[in-house]
Amino acid sequence: MERLLIKIDVIKKILENESDFENKEFGGYLIIENNIISDLIIDVKFSDFGYVLLGINKLLKHETKFGFIKGWFHKHPINGYSSMDKNTMIDLTNFWGECYSLILQQNRKLLYIYTILNEKRQFEIKKSFEIDLNNFVK
Repeated sequence: MERLLIKIDVIKKILENESDFENKEFGGYLIIENNIISDLIIDVKFSDFGYVLLGINKLLKHETKFGFIKGWFHKHPINGYSSMDKNTMIDLTNFWGECYSLILQQNRKLLYIYTILNEKRQFEIKKSFEIDLNNFVK
C-alpha cells in the first residue's frame, strides 16, 4: 500500500485509553477501510507493565468489521519494538499476507510499521515511521 491515512478519532481513542491503563500495556485491532485506519477496537484480556494479551469479547461485537481487520495496536514501556512485537508482526503477516502495526512507545511517539510477505514469501518491513503524539492534547 502506497498511502495509508489514520483518522484523528483513532489517535484520540489511543490517548483516551492511555490514561486508563497508566503504566500498563494495552492494545487492540486496527480496522482498515479504503486505505484509512478508520477505527481501533481496544480489547484487553490481560495487561501488566511489560505484556498485553488481546481479547476477543469486544471484537466479537463488531462482526461486520472482521474483514477489515488488517493490523494491531499496542502501547509498551520502551521505544522501538521488542522481539515479541516482531514475532507478532511475523505471525500476522503470515496470516494476512500483510500487516499494519501501531506501537505507542515510551517517548509518546506512535511507531507505524507496514510489513508484507515478499515475492519469496519472506517477512519484510516495507515501511516504518513515527508520529509524534506529544503535540496532541489528551
